[in-house]
Amino acid sequence: MCEPPNSEFGATPWHRGGFNGTATFGALDLADPDLAPRIRHARTETPGSTRPAPNPMPHRLLLPAALLAVALLPCVGVGGSALVAAPEPPPAPLAEGRPLDLVFKGQVLALKGKDLTLRYDFSSQAQLDDWREGVPWPIEKVSGQGIGWFDERLEVKGNAGARHIAEWAGEVWVTCSLTLDGEKDMGGFLIPGDESDSYAGFALMETYFHAWDKSAGMQHTILKFGKQWREAGSTSDFVGFRYVSRRPPSTAPKLGDVTPFAFGVADGKLGLVVPEFELRGKDPGKKFKDYRPGFYTIKSRMLVDNVVITGRLSDAWLAAEKVALRTEKPLLDLATGLDPATAALAADYVAGKAAAADLVRAVGDAGALKPARDTLAEALSAGPRKAVKAVIDLLYKPDVESRAYGAGIVKRLLGKDFGYPPKGSEEQRSEAVRRLNDELKKN
Repeated sequence: MCEPPNSEFGATPWHRGGFNGTATFGALDLADPDLAPRIRHARTETPGSTRPAPNPMPHRLLLPAALLAVALLPCVGVGGSALVAAPEPPPAPLAEGRPLDLVFKGQVLALKGKDLTLRYDFSSQAQLDDWREGVPWPIEKVSGQGIGWFDERLEVKGNAGARHIAEWAGEVWVTCSLTLDGEKDMGGFLIPGDESDSYAGFALMETYFHAWDKSAGMQHTILKFGKQWREAGSTSDFVGFRYVSRRPPSTAPKLGDVTPFAFGVADGKLGLVVPEFELRGKDPGKKFKDYRPGFYTIKSRMLVDNVVITGRLSDAWLAAEKVALRTEKPLLDLATGLDPATAALAADYVAGKAAAADLVRAVGDAGALKPARDTLAEALSAGPRKAVKAVIDLLYKPDVESRAYGAGIVKRLLGKDFGYPPKGSEEQRSEAVRRLNDELKKN
């Protein structure tokens, strides 16, 4: 698997052709102004690995004190002879490989056996590291198009796409929230782990591929692509597609809509779900085995948020990337969104057992999850008032979010924010901090 430099697409010819339920790509009509003159094939794997270097955790062989005491106690056997209980066997060694929470920048919500749930709220730009730019089909991507981090969401713009770094096996289901900056040709896709031609698209108001069928489209659509559906007489480079399921929605999405969106493979079928609408269809052609989910737009734009991927990681990918099905830190409480360490720190602060500086340090971690930062900020805001001296550190942070937390806590503690603008210039922020320090000196 490889990816040309700068996520560019390798050249590939297309072929136009009519079909009954299938289509084939081929030579472009260069006179058609609506079609790109340069078509490139999206191959989306970067040479080498860009994932974090291995950081294996030491095996921790912990024997609780109570169990150790029991193991050392004598017991009376038959005939009154004293026997020594066999020692408690040590816990099994940790699985070799990097823990999931060190591999992925997203949040590990749940892990039960091989079943994994990952979440991306894109509250930090670092979460984009788990997504690679590119789409399965050949299409031109011009300057200014691509993926990025915008307003704490994943931005997909123009003829572009973003697919997850991991390979998933069996059935996988993806849910998210989409903010639409267009009215057609956007959605999700599944691409095989080997980047082969058998991939699927899950489209809102699809028109781009319908055009090859000389139909208007504007329907929510599931498509399956593969060389087995190329037009008779086409060369081996050509790829066709088949409609799995398609239907217009009762209410068409419009620019500015924020809509829940779900897609994937469930119960052996390909599926697409939006509010009050659902498409399901049998997976035709080559069945999906190992694949990567992703999002795409064609001549459009959308913002993706609250992505949750549920499924099983491919055994081959786990082995190749030296990843273990375990986490370094305890999993979050799904009811609160908090990890045990954060909950304990907040409780200790309320009980007077933790320093304000410890909470400030955690709130100022731009890569921390929002529920954790909110909880600690709330604890600081409840007092005591003297915590404001530690909170001032947040007002000097390089990221706007940390500065906003600091300004909010200061206002809660002192009743005013001293005109501090989290998004203001350095000069404006410094002047506000000076006023705050003057207030503290007086009181």
